[in-house]
Amino acid sequence: MKPRVTLKTQARTQNRLKTTLTYSALGVFAGSLACAVIIMLSDQLKSTQSLAKSESVELRDSKSICAGDTIMLNAVGGDLYVWSPERDLKNAHSGNPIAKPKKTTIYTASIYKKLESIFSEIGRYQITAELLNSKERILYRKEIPVDPKRDYVFSFNARTLSALDKGMLEIIINRKLAGKFFISSRYPKTFEYLWTNTQSHTATITLLLTHYDGDGDIIEIPEMNIRTLEKQSLTTTVQVKEDCP
Repeated sequence: MKPRVTLKTQARTQNRLKTTLTYSALGVFAGSLACAVIIMLSDQLKSTQSLAKSESVELRDSKSICAGDTIMLNAVGGDLYVWSPERDLKNAHSGNPIAKPKKTTIYTASIYKKLESIFSEIGRYQITAELLNSKERILYRKEIPVDPKRDYVFSFNARTLSALDKGMLEIIINRKLAGKFFISSRYPKTFEYLWTNTQSHTATITLLLTHYDGDGDIIEIPEMNIRTLEKQSLTTTVQVKEDCP
């Protein structure tokens, strides 16, 4: 009887040893897997941070020129550009204006990227005698809710369906003249109005027909929208040297 008991004890001991080894192996595997996950997440975080830095257009630049010379400034990464101060600048609303400063000047480019549209509308509007004889000549008016903390761009285009008629529209946004738009039978370049520091919860768009040659025609508006903007900044210092050879 004793040898049988000894055999059972040895079998149990071996089974416990196998079980212990199995759990130990699982523990090592789980630990290794956790470490691998942590390393992978850390690498992804570093990669994301690096990508964010590489996509940023918030830069500082410095250039030197001799007095009386010109230099091209450069900004990239946007759809709209506004440089300031505008003095001594040619085409201050492009990514590459030409500067001819008389003294060392710090130029700042506001770089705007178009995001989602918050309002979009197209339509055809008939020119009637009643409209032409009215005091205000309001062709279109609409109120759109906006975020006072955001920047926006208003885009607009229009034409007449008659080859003979032509006219002029005044674009009013919140009682402020955004611009004048000449209407003919051909589509001109799209009008864009940069609207920053809105300080208002609504945008009231008004189209005033200030001049038109005839009645009965139709004005077609294929594009009228408001898009939010994302703003970045670029600062460029242009040092003007007086002692150039």
